[in-house]
Amino acid sequence: MKISLQTILFFALLNLCFSQKMKAQIQPDQDCTDKIYLKDGSIFVGKISSYSADGQIVMRTSSGLDLRIPKAGVKKIVQKCKDKKSREAREYSFQERGFFQHSRLGAMPGLSWAGENRVGYLVQHVAGFQFSRWAGAGLGIGADIFAPGSGDVVTYPVFGEIRGYFLPKNVTPYFSLAGGWAFVGKNFSENDFSNRVPTDWDGGWMAQGKLGYRLGNHFTLDAGVRFQRKKMHWTNRWQPGETGVDKILNQRLDLSLGIIF
Repeated sequence: MKISLQTILFFALLNLCFSQKMKAQIQPDQDCTDKIYLKDGSIFVGKISSYSADGQIVMRTSSGLDLRIPKAGVKKIVQKCKDKKSREAREYSFQERGFFQHSRLGAMPGLSWAGENRVGYLVQHVAGFQFSRWAGAGLGIGADIFAPGSGDVVTYPVFGEIRGYFLPKNVTPYFSLAGGWAFVGKNFSENDFSNRVPTDWDGGWMAQGKLGYRLGNHFTLDAGVRFQRKKMHWTNRWQPGETGVDKILNQRLDLSLGIIF
């Protein structure tokens, strides 16, 4: 059978073009893993070492087996590299507009009303609407105890909050500002109140400001300040006829973890 020079050149050019297309998809890097998808549905994982002259791809699998795979049966080749520069950036998918809910759990270290170092605790939940990346608003409720075990009362804040995210990225700084009113529970413990025995409590205004990070689409880590006004009605332990009202302003550092959903 006679084979013309034109036929030889045609197949040589066709093979060169196919090889270049394959090589364009593969970046030779020691930290890369190649995955070959065949048209029959088979998948081979390893590292492509070369392309043979007879039109086959030579791959060493992760188990150490050397394979020769015909190019004609290959559907696609995918390469994944550990090199940071070659990793594809994770797609930004945070919902910048829409309804949201955000729950927080935090600690509030600082001085108690009696001047002692105490760690208080808070839990809050906010539901609202995000109008844009920079502007969202919601209503929240919570429960706080500023000085556990000291005779202090639990406060139950109801507040409005505004918030915003600084960057269109999966990890971004964010801010929130809130203000409202806190109701109080009842606790008539005599601890830490010297000669004054609490007889009643009144709630008061609350305010908080936070700066932190949103980590991905669902988690937050933040720090801020918290202010809580309340009043304690008391009577003198030794002189029952003597009564008074103390205005208490809790001022605390606020460290919180949260989840958005």
